[in-house]
This record gives sequence, structure tokens and C-alpha cells, in this order.
Amino acid sequence: MMLAGKPVVFHLSPEGREALKDVFPANGSFTAHVVEEDEWGVWVLMPEQAGDDSEQPTPVTLLKWHYFSTAVIDWQPEKPKIPMPVGFL
Repeated sequence: MMLAGKPVVFHLSPEGREALKDVFPANGSFTAHVVEEDEWGVWVLMPEQAGDDSEQPTPVTLLKWHYFSTAVIDWQPEKPKIPMPVGFL
């Protein structure tokens, strides 16, 4: 679950651009917040879907794995936790 919880820049494949031309920009690149990822693809929250924090459910869009060619995220590996030294002084 590397993409979940992060804003991600997606680049659609040519097939994805054609299949999703009415949903995403014509150039096939867009940024969306990934809500969840599973075996089907990624569930994304587009900026225009963000809503107003009301009690209403927020719609998300499923972007199937085979529709995009790349996804770009800023990733910074976690630094290993150094255990407290144990011993006598």
C-alpha cells in the first residue's frame, strides 16, 4: 500500500487516455489523492470531488491498474530506529 494516503501524479497510458477521455484531462496527466489501493487499482479523490466536509458520502473514482503507465510520488524512506543502548555506566 505504497500509494494510499498520498497525492500522486498519474500519467495515463494511451489506452487509458482514450477510455477515460471524458473523466480526466486530454493530456492524460493529473494529480489525485489516493484513498485506497487494492487488486483492482487505486481509488482516487479528485480535487473537484473533495466536497465540503458535510455529512454526505464523498465519491471516489477507481482507476484500474491497466489504465495508467506511471504514477509519481515523493518518497522518503524511513530512517531505522536506533534502539536505546542498554548497559551499565
